Amino acid sequence: MKNVLEIVSYKLNKESDENLFIEAFQTIEIEILPKIKWFIWRKFLKGADWAMCDIVMWESIGDAKNAMDEIMSHDICVDMFSLINESTIKMNHYTILDCSSVNLDFNAWVVEIWITEINKSSEIWDVLDNAITVRNNYLEKCEWYIAQFCLLDEQWKYWEVVFNKNGIKESEAICNWYFDDKDCLKYISDFNADTTKITHWNII
Repeated sequence: MKNVLEIVSYKLNKESDENLFIEAFQTIEIEILPKIKWFIWRKFLKGADWAMCDIVMWESIGDAKNAMDEIMSHDICVDMFSLINESTIKMNHYTILDCSSVNLDFNAWVVEIWITEINKSSEIWDVLDNAITVRNNYLEKCEWYIAQFCLLDEQWKYWEVVFNKNGIKESEAICNWYFDDKDCLKYISDFNADTTKITHWNII
C-alpha cells in the first residue's frame, strides 16, 4: 500500500498551554494542512499529563518528511511548536501492512495504540493473517468498532491502531477479552509480552 501513517507523540511544556496549543492546531488543520498536496487526513489525540499525539496519513514516507519543511514555514506553526517539550517528541513513519479503511472521515471517541515486537519464531505475514481473522470474527461485529490499522515501523516493530466509539475505560476493559478467545490468543501469542505497550487516547 502506498500511503503511510505518521504518528507523533509529545508533551506540552505546561498544562496552561493546552488551550493555546489546541486552538493553534485547529487553525493549522483548517488553513494549512489541506493545502499540502500530499496530505490525506489527520487525527489529533489527547492523553494524560499534557500528552498529545498526531496521527497523519500521507501519500508516502518521502512526502511526509517533505511536508514538515512546508509546515514549519508558517509562523503559527513555529509558535505552536514552542509550546512543546522537545525532549518528549517521538516521531515515526509506518508502512501500512493492512487496514480496514483508508477513509477516516468520522467522529471517533478513542484511539487504542499497540506497539510490540514480533517473536522471532513468527513471520510478519502470519501475524497479519491472525490480525485480519480477529478483525473479521470480532471487531467488525462490535458496535463500538470503526477502523483498524496494522503497521510496521522503520525499526521493524509492529503497531496496531484501532479507532472506536467507546470511552477509554470501556476500551481498556475490552482488552481483557483477548485472553478469552482462541483467535485472539493466537494473534497475541506472536508478540513479545515484555515489549508490548498499549495506550488509549481521546480524539479532540
